Amino acid sequence: MSLLARTRLVTAFIVILTLLLGGAFLVAQQRLVAAQTAMDQLVDIWLEVAQLRTASIDSALHGSERARVQAEAKIRRLQVLFNDEWLAAAIGDHADEERRLRREIHRTLIELEAQLVRVASISSSSSIEERDGRTRTLLSLKGQILATNVGYLLVILRDAIEQANDWLNKVTLAFGGLLVTMALAAMTLLERQILRPLDQVRQAAVEIRKGEHAAVARLVVARNDEIGQLSRDLAAMVAKLDDSNKELESFSYSVSHDLRAPLRAIDGFSRKVVVGYGDKLDDEGRRQLQVVRDNAQGMGRLIDDLLAFSRMGRQEIALQSVDMDSQARSVASELRAAEAQRAIEFVFAPLPPARGDAAMLRQVWANLLGNAVKFSRRRPDALIEVGGRVEAGEIRYWVKDNGAGFDMQYADKLFGVFQRLHRQDEFEGTGVGLAIAQRIVHRHQGRIGGEGKPDAGATFWFTLPLYSSGKALSGGQAS
Repeated sequence: MSLLARTRLVTAFIVILTLLLGGAFLVAQQRLVAAQTAMDQLVDIWLEVAQLRTASIDSALHGSERARVQAEAKIRRLQVLFNDEWLAAAIGDHADEERRLRREIHRTLIELEAQLVRVASISSSSSIEERDGRTRTLLSLKGQILATNVGYLLVILRDAIEQANDWLNKVTLAFGGLLVTMALAAMTLLERQILRPLDQVRQAAVEIRKGEHAAVARLVVARNDEIGQLSRDLAAMVAKLDDSNKELESFSYSVSHDLRAPLRAIDGFSRKVVVGYGDKLDDEGRRQLQVVRDNAQGMGRLIDDLLAFSRMGRQEIALQSVDMDSQARSVASELRAAEAQRAIEFVFAPLPPARGDAAMLRQVWANLLGNAVKFSRRRPDALIEVGGRVEAGEIRYWVKDNGAGFDMQYADKLFGVFQRLHRQDEFEGTGVGLAIAQRIVHRHQGRIGGEGKPDAGATFWFTLPLYSSGKALSGGQAS
């Protein structure tokens, strides 16, 4: 089943369950509100029953017409209230008992009204004893029954309120439990169905990027959903790309071998012509043969650089502690020895050590320092500054020179293969060195860039990540 289908099924189940619990919550709340409202009304009725008993006593004992009228009005009002079904809806499970009590109350009110009529028919000259006896009969047989029945209704209604409140609490707890369960289930499903397989794919991709091609097998997630299909597609793409790289590597070596042979022949035979027949050639002939040799040798260097650039993307990185200060100084010494006739001053600031492939990082220094030496050739006193520091969670290194510089509007071409910002007759080179440096830095999870101004020097920098502890390795030298 696809992830989309699973998600829809789980969502539908959650929505239905939420609607059911929400409906139960509303019903319970309505029952509680109805019961509480009925309780308030029944309390008012209880007060009216008390007022009815008082008015009945006054009418019976004193023959008060006003009290009799008030009592009859209370009776008619109570008859109307107890004929209504408002109480049955609030009582709930005790509806049968409520109906029996209402019938009893209604019959008691009728009898009470009849008693009032009979008391009123007694002449005012009747004795106090006679009136008092009738009053006791009225109060004991009718008023007490009425009050007792209303009291029973109050007890039943109180039980109904407690039941509604309990039901509401249970529904609330169930709803809260549903929310917690949904959260836990969502987290579990997210981890098992999405995060774990995606992390498996990610880890395999990281290993493949490091050159461990055996990790392609771990790239496949054995599932028949979108993630499984994605992992199979990625594995197929990686396998196809690996095959293409192998074909490209084979082609590169083949082309290198096929190109080197004629270049060696051109250079060798040109040298033999110069040596064997140099005295028979004029200056222009010897110059042209030297141009042929120079171009053949330049083509050979270009082939070497292209092969180095091609290998750099597949070469496995051997991580180790690298003394960047020692590396940079060693490269600078070699360049100074190769340019012994020039006045070149290297100024070194302390360079933090790093972790990476020592051979690759030495090549970065060789390219950056070599460029600084080359492009400062026209300065009578070349000044090259090298420094580094830890900042913003990474180690930043830079090489600054006072050479020819470049226009920043063409900065995007700096690290492209065969991209040159100066003519070949101004500064020699194949245009691949910075591209190789960029590839090495990127494989170390770093960044590289440059700034400059025409005829005002340039600064090239690159960054490398810190250790997971947040500290660079100890070591390095200051100068």
